[in-house]
Amino acid sequence: TLNAATMLGQSKTAFQAEIDAACELVDFLRFNVHFASRLAEQPISPAGVRNSLELRPLEGFVLAITPFNFTAIAGNLPAAPALLGNVVVWKPAETQSLAAHHTMRLFEAAGLPAGVINVVYGHGEPVARVCLDDPHLAGIHFTGSTRVFQALFRGVGERVERYRSYPRIVGETGGKDFVFAHPSADVDALAVGLVRGAYEFQGQKCSAASRAYVPRSLWPRLRERVLAHIAEIRMGDVADFRNFMGAVIDQRAFARLSSWQGRLAADAGCKVLAGGKASDAEGWFVEPTLVEVDDPRHAVMQEELFGPLLSLFVYDDARIDETLAAIDDTSPYALTGAIFALAAWLLVLRWRGWTGDPLRLAHLGVAQAFAAAMIALSGIDFDHRILPDRITKPGMAAGFLASLLLPRLQSPSGSWGIPPAGEAAVLSAAGMVLGYGLLWGVGWLGERVFRREAMGLGDCKLLAMIGAFAGPGGVLLAAGAGMVLGLLLGAVQHLRTRDAAFPFGPALAAGGLGAVLARRELLEGYHRAQDLMADPRGGLLLAALCTGLLLWIRGRLPRGVFLGLLVLMLVMAGLNLALLAAAPG
Repeated sequence: TLNAATMLGQSKTAFQAEIDAACELVDFLRFNVHFASRLAEQPISPAGVRNSLELRPLEGFVLAITPFNFTAIAGNLPAAPALLGNVVVWKPAETQSLAAHHTMRLFEAAGLPAGVINVVYGHGEPVARVCLDDPHLAGIHFTGSTRVFQALFRGVGERVERYRSYPRIVGETGGKDFVFAHPSADVDALAVGLVRGAYEFQGQKCSAASRAYVPRSLWPRLRERVLAHIAEIRMGDVADFRNFMGAVIDQRAFARLSSWQGRLAADAGCKVLAGGKASDAEGWFVEPTLVEVDDPRHAVMQEELFGPLLSLFVYDDARIDETLAAIDDTSPYALTGAIFALAAWLLVLRWRGWTGDPLRLAHLGVAQAFAAAMIALSGIDFDHRILPDRITKPGMAAGFLASLLLPRLQSPSGSWGIPPAGEAAVLSAAGMVLGYGLLWGVGWLGERVFRREAMGLGDCKLLAMIGAFAGPGGVLLAAGAGMVLGLLLGAVQHLRTRDAAFPFGPALAAGGLGAVLARRELLEGYHRAQDLMADPRGGLLLAALCTGLLLWIRGRLPRGVFLGLLVLMLVMAGLNLALLAAAPG
């Protein structure tokens, strides 16, 4: 019943109504009970002393003013203070009255006593004025527009002397939510995120994607995908489950959004790429609109629109820092945002201002170099053959052929100007060359350090086979994951058998499977490791762990290598301490 009321009263599709009216409202109620029980926990009482805590409701009533766009929020704002023993006056949005009515019927069926939550329908201004004038007003729980909340806040301040207590004011208002795409972003995921984020429920969410910042290198491919998705959007009666969008909430919203469409169409600094039309012939329907702007600080990038209108700015790839600054200072809202990036750690460095911090960058570089050196010298047996040539050589051919037949295996970018199969073939060949060459180079270096064979050709061929399937990026992920796994398993083996050597081949094969089947998860783990090393406390922990490892393998290292690594570790520890000393507070 509540889902159906949300669909009919607020023009939500069945999918959006189910997420909101059923699922999120249930989550609110369950979480509220859990955290309310935590509030009732008693403080610690030492010997001879009794400390106790008694919770009481506010002295008066709470005014809950709720928005039209979420049945869950509309139910939660009066229910939360009522759960803690307060009497509530609930003023739902006029355009959400149907779902509010059925929400109250559910509360009553669940045993809510009469007079605890009191629903008042109608225009909001006279209801709010009566409540603000009442000396028993003890709190306001609000979600809605910034202008209305500021008026309520101002009204409380003007009447503060007449209240019996100081009203608690809790509110959440607007948003101008951004999507920032890094040049490394996955174009397909970005296109879907923009379309769903901007146009689901007609963009009538404070968390809807409203402004996007896209690098010029990705824009041609992204524009093609986004426009194709928009062209497939069906708009109409939400009772028809094939429709993705319904009508906007009322005539006032329709007039505001259609006015913005006309304003943008007439603006020389804007290019309407999709939509731009509206019709009130059979309801208040506004087309999903995409507009490209020349100025990242254009009014449409600043003001909250609350409708299916996404503004987009294309930035030069070399101007990431300036674009991030524009995101930060263009709009006063800071509710939600999204970042699409595969090289996320580079973006984190820029966002945190570390690109101009030589001390922090030196620390990060030294930490990574030291970690790589310790893995390479940790006692992994790199001279171990796991697969014979009769498997690895045909495996390389199979990987190359699979890339031709299934180009998506290599995640081609589409920016090379050649068919995807051709790009995938080049990536497969490059993966084989890099895979073989990377481990051959490790072996060449190891022979000069240890004066013995440090890497068998079998592992070189194994990584080349992985590269045939996963490309150059997969080779690096597989090698890194294999070395970390070999290090961990070698440590476990050493603790159990006092034998520090662990064969690299099985660990490399496991890393290869991860690179092919779980590339995204491996990338996320790599990004988390980057964040750990970028934090001075994590760096100190890494230095301590690596010091123990260094002492563990000391007997198998030439004196010069041992002393060099020891100096590197001390430099890393010193940089960490300097960063901690320079940190504010």
